[in-house]
Amino acid sequence: MVNNITDQIDNLFEELISLLLIESKADHYNSQFLRYVQEKRDFIKQHSNETEIKEAVRGINRYADEFSFNDVSAKKIKSLIESMYDSVNRA
Repeated sequence: MVNNITDQIDNLFEELISLLLIESKADHYNSQFLRYVQEKRDFIKQHSNETEIKEAVRGINRYADEFSFNDVSAKKIKSLIESMYDSVNRA
């Protein structure tokens, strides 16, 4: 079951990281969030505890509020995070 979760959200992580790379070039401050997301992606790949995976995604969701992105990216970033959140909550 957990492997299904990580498989489902890995593509979402790829999209999110791609957007954050662009946003980090526009505003270097956003690179902090990019690093955080990359760390959480690595964490999720290495852990099989469903509760820990859910908490990692919750952390990404909460930490995202600390950063500002351009309007188009902000909507996509929020949507990707919500999709991750939905995936782990359905599991």
